[in-house]
Amino acid sequence: MTSLVEKDIDRESIYVFSFIAVVFLGYLETTTFTEFVPRHLIDQLTYVVLLFPLFKLFFLDNYKISKKIVIISILLLSIISWKKAGSNVLFVMTVMILSAQGVSFNKLIKYYFYITLILFIATIFYSLLGIIQNLVYQRGNVYRYSFGINYPTDFAAHIFSLCLAYCYLHFNKLKFSSYIFFFLLAFVVNFISNARLSMITVLLIIPVMLVAQAAERKNRICRIIASFYWTSIPILGFIAGYAAYFYTPSNHLYMHFNNLLSGRLQYSKIGFDQYGFSWFGNRVIEHGWGSVNGHYMMGHAADQYFYLDSSYIRLMILFGLLMGIWILGVAVTISLTEIKHRHYALPAVIFLLSISSLIDQHFLELAYNPFLIALLASRNVIGEDNIKYE
Repeated sequence: MTSLVEKDIDRESIYVFSFIAVVFLGYLETTTFTEFVPRHLIDQLTYVVLLFPLFKLFFLDNYKISKKIVIISILLLSIISWKKAGSNVLFVMTVMILSAQGVSFNKLIKYYFYITLILFIATIFYSLLGIIQNLVYQRGNVYRYSFGINYPTDFAAHIFSLCLAYCYLHFNKLKFSSYIFFFLLAFVVNFISNARLSMITVLLIIPVMLVAQAAERKNRICRIIASFYWTSIPILGFIAGYAAYFYTPSNHLYMHFNNLLSGRLQYSKIGFDQYGFSWFGNRVIEHGWGSVNGHYMMGHAADQYFYLDSSYIRLMILFGLLMGIWILGVAVTISLTEIKHRHYALPAVIFLLSISSLIDQHFLELAYNPFLIALLASRNVIGEDNIKYE
């Protein structure tokens, strides 16, 4: 009995160490610290760290042969996608999802929240001291600050992710004062970074969480509404793909939405025209304005800008439809499992992430989205630490 307990402790310790390291390295890559720590070095360190959860997965976790075959198949597909796309974010996410068996999900989100919060505050501090660059962008007469993060919208996305982690951890304790704070924070974010769409996603936290809380308290109407939160993932994924694929600049409705989304529909359409759908992944040549290099390009070669912002579009074009089905299927499965047990905190979080994924690429990045790890991790009912299910 003691040996089994020790084995579980070892499994969790191995994973927690790896999780903290991967979150730290992933976060570092979103900052202008990359001037001092090159991205290729961060990637190499990440691959070394991933050996630990892979060891746990294959030698310490208890899976039947049939499940191990499925796991190996998914890992191989993620490697193929990584090599074809030239981006490792989905591979990293897949490894961390599949190796999370027997680990407390609540504990992981606590680590994520406090580590990211400390790093975020430190990044702002270092940028204000001039140790790292505070990249400033201009939209018309408005200045947009990123405070050490690669781009103003990424700065806002970190705040959004921290808000979601806080909501999950304190779901039953969210009060009027919490929602007032989110309301004010949304406008502060917009004032600093002029990230209008990010401001809206932060504001949406208020009604979505209020409904989820009421559903948890057995309010019939809110329970019905919250039980459909999971549908946002396939519906918004379809809408994103359909709208981009059939986008025509001559259509006034399309033009209106394209302007509302800061040109994202147009660039997604270009992506489909140049690269098309992919089953296993595509190497897409992108020139974004994020990071020090992107900031320089904005001032000297702005006409070369091309970037696929939507997570849904990136899954269809960059990472491949098979991995898209896998990663969105993970999100749907988590939401449905929670709803089945009549718990609505995590479905609410994933619902909000599915909305933000229309406009940003961060659904696939552990530094912004640690919630997909819930698939195989032990999920305690919020506020009832002795109850768990898998």
